[in-house]
Amino acid sequence: MKRFTILFAASLLLFACAKKAPVVDPDDVEDEVTVPEGAVDLGIVLSRPDGTTYHVFWAECNVGASKPEEYGDFFAWGETETKSSFTPANYKWKSGYPNAELAAEDDAAYVNMGPQWRTPSKEQMNALRMECRWEKGSLNGVAGYYVIGKNDNKIFLPFAGYMYHSQNQGVVTSGNFWSRSRNSEEGSNIYYMGIDNEHSVTEFTNHTAPQNGCSVRAVYNNE
Repeated sequence: MKRFTILFAASLLLFACAKKAPVVDPDDVEDEVTVPEGAVDLGIVLSRPDGTTYHVFWAECNVGASKPEEYGDFFAWGETETKSSFTPANYKWKSGYPNAELAAEDDAAYVNMGPQWRTPSKEQMNALRMECRWEKGSLNGVAGYYVIGKNDNKIFLPFAGYMYHSQNQGVVTSGNFWSRSRNSEEGSNIYYMGIDNEHSVTEFTNHTAPQNGCSVRAVYNNE
């Protein structure tokens, strides 16, 4: 009888422990995401050419800015230094750019922020436009858009305008952001994203001249 009692008690103990162990469906386990310093995870996941996936982490600020609401620097496409006037005559690539995408040494984000950052590709920027919620607002008195991911994290894009010659066009009401992707069919046209307070977010377009000065919002270089 004593042996039976001991075995019964042990069985109860095992049953109690088993009840406390959760059953986890492997499909419900998410890979741990480590967000780099100065970046924001908006829940955007894209595929690499080899079929693996990666998270697109967006910089908190424009290149050249130290706060999200600051305009930062303006860059002609394929140039890595800002300047006071943006004209066809002083554009570095007036004879045309040789590649379909910016090389690292011609990338304003890579050169100014370090090799862990890049100007976004057309695909990355299009995902930002399509997969996030866009809300007009202001940050410390600066107008722009809050871009809110499916995970409710957000970044702020200010209406910084763009530089045409020495004039800032559309400042306070709009902004243009370069991608690193060139329209391969028309070498002088670059894909960029336009935002404004009347027409929301413009689809990728190739109507701005590459010598104009636009903003750059970098992505983490993990693709």
